[in-house]
Amino acid sequence: MGRIVGQLPTGIRGIFSILRIGIFFTLCLWMMSFSPGLSRAQAQEKTPEDAQQTPSHIIAAVPRTWPPQYDVNKDGNPIGFAIDVMEEVAKRAGLKITYLIKDNFADAVQALKDGEADLIPNSGIVPERLKEFAFTAPVETFVVSLFVRDDTNDIGGVADLPGRKLAVVETNIGLFMFGKRKDIDVQVFRDVRTAIFQLIAGRVDALVYPQPVIRILTQSIGIEDRIKAVGPPLREIRRGIRVMKDNTQLLEILNKAVEGFVGTPAYQRIYSKWYGKPIPYWTERRIVGAMGAMLVVVLIIMAGWRYQTVVRLSQAQRKSEERLRGAVESLQEGFVLFDADDRIVAVNDVYRRINPKAQGLMEQGLRFEDLIRANVKDGRIVEAQGREEAFIKERLEQHRNPGPPILRRHSDGSWHILKETRTPEGGIALTFTDVSDLKRAEQETARSKEVAEVANRSKSEFLANMSHELRTPLNSIIGFSTILKTEEFGPLGHEKYEEYAKDINASGTHLLELISDILDISKIEAGETTVAEETVDPCDLVDASVKMVAERAAARHVVLSRVYPPNCPGLIADPRHIKQIMINLLSNAIKFTPEEGEIVVETALDDEEAFVISVKDTGVGIDKKDIPKTLEPFGQVGDVLTRKEEGTGLGLPLSKSLVELHGGTLDIESEVGKGTTVTVRFPPERTTARSAVKKA
Repeated sequence: MGRIVGQLPTGIRGIFSILRIGIFFTLCLWMMSFSPGLSRAQAQEKTPEDAQQTPSHIIAAVPRTWPPQYDVNKDGNPIGFAIDVMEEVAKRAGLKITYLIKDNFADAVQALKDGEADLIPNSGIVPERLKEFAFTAPVETFVVSLFVRDDTNDIGGVADLPGRKLAVVETNIGLFMFGKRKDIDVQVFRDVRTAIFQLIAGRVDALVYPQPVIRILTQSIGIEDRIKAVGPPLREIRRGIRVMKDNTQLLEILNKAVEGFVGTPAYQRIYSKWYGKPIPYWTERRIVGAMGAMLVVVLIIMAGWRYQTVVRLSQAQRKSEERLRGAVESLQEGFVLFDADDRIVAVNDVYRRINPKAQGLMEQGLRFEDLIRANVKDGRIVEAQGREEAFIKERLEQHRNPGPPILRRHSDGSWHILKETRTPEGGIALTFTDVSDLKRAEQETARSKEVAEVANRSKSEFLANMSHELRTPLNSIIGFSTILKTEEFGPLGHEKYEEYAKDINASGTHLLELISDILDISKIEAGETTVAEETVDPCDLVDASVKMVAERAAARHVVLSRVYPPNCPGLIADPRHIKQIMINLLSNAIKFTPEEGEIVVETALDDEEAFVISVKDTGVGIDKKDIPKTLEPFGQVGDVLTRKEEGTGLGLPLSKSLVELHGGTLDIESEVGKGTTVTVRFPPERTTARSAVKKA
């Protein structure tokens, strides 16, 4: 019916509108005369028994303009999101509804308080209103934002408001949020339209209001580009149907209807109708204006470009050859350019030094084949003597079919890399790069490396032989000193002899350990160390190593603890090397941890399934700049004459080498006075399926 009426002439449409209004009011009067329902004001005159009856006719107070919630059509009837929702809710609740239109929200609220109306269709649910009013379940949610003029750059959020004028609307959330702020000049307005235009006029600096209303309202009056939201949303406000707090019967009826309606397809259609896509920035008027401006700019640019093109064309032509010559001459490589007919058209000074006959050939317009066949003698080109035809044929083939760079040695002993590239015009660009110095350095490096490798092998062989020769007598010294120390064949006769025997034994043992470490490092450097791989339980190996040094830790009053995973994985490794690594790391930690200190040994799998062992102590620590030195053979930190702890500086380098033999890494983190953490990481490919062995 609406579509048919919309197609009629204007006069007939007016008659239909008058008829519709008359029919509407007639029906309302008829229904009110027969309906038992009463407004809140009428209900006050009824008896208590009548008041308990379910109302069937209610009055809703609505503001005249508050888009997209409220507005009036050309007939003066209320429309908007809140109206459409209220109609659906009333229909589901079995209620008839009449609207009381007020100039603004404040007047609508007053009408509800005075009993002129039973409800307000869509109102913000805020704590300040709950003392006097009740609300149904939420119908929708609003975001409250801070708005400023589009050209305002010094207000980016609430933190910038002190000392500024802030516009809020009477009975709106902005007043509740900022009304008591003494550091902000809060200006209260009767309606939002007034507040918006006060902001645009510059009489206030900012406005706090629900964002959807501002967006729709500014679009409807064509000023959406004059204000903008700044900062994050200030608050999220749920909105429901507002009634007086004592009107529990009506609240219960409405609440059931709202809960059954929100989220349904009908609700979604209403929401899309009033909250559809925003009006695009590029309206028809703006597009036409922008296109006109662009057309003017394009015409100006084209005229300028035409003028500049004519002026610069001759200059470009004059300078092009100069730039080309300058570019060619600036090359550090020798350069020759052949055209599509294979004739020389350009050479640079570097190539002239390499091949003095090139300039003469270019001046005579000869081809590449002439270049490789000819010699220059007394300014004349003569046939080259002694050049094999096979070489000329091979060189011509390479030139006509450019391939990878060619390394060539000239008769004067220099080396050049020859690179030929075909140009887009079908010619050939040829470059000669002198790599004589690089070639000599490469040869020198190769000779130095060979000498160093021979020396290193000799050193490793010498150390291995010497270590072997020294270990035999040292074993005898240690063995005999042990017999003397334990007085196996009877008393020594003097207590000093026992002391000397202990010193001899300790010194011999220390020297043997040093020689063993030197031998191990020498073997690794010589590539003679092999890894006897097998699948082991690394936690058992770590546990065994901890037990071996436990007595030494106890003697220094150092607490030694372990942290193992619930299920220790298998590890493909050399068990002897694992123990050697752990004993070295634990011995270092015990040596440099003072009394009452603590050492924690932890094993775990990292995120990549790599097995990790860490030894963390609370010892003296190492300066970060000295950490690399500790990983070098015989590298020790501190003055050898004042250092308290003895050592050779081989433990950490040896451990690092053994870890790397397994494809792993050894890292050190330390801070002076706080302790050191050494972390050993074995790669994931050495970790097997987790075993079921649990560690205490």
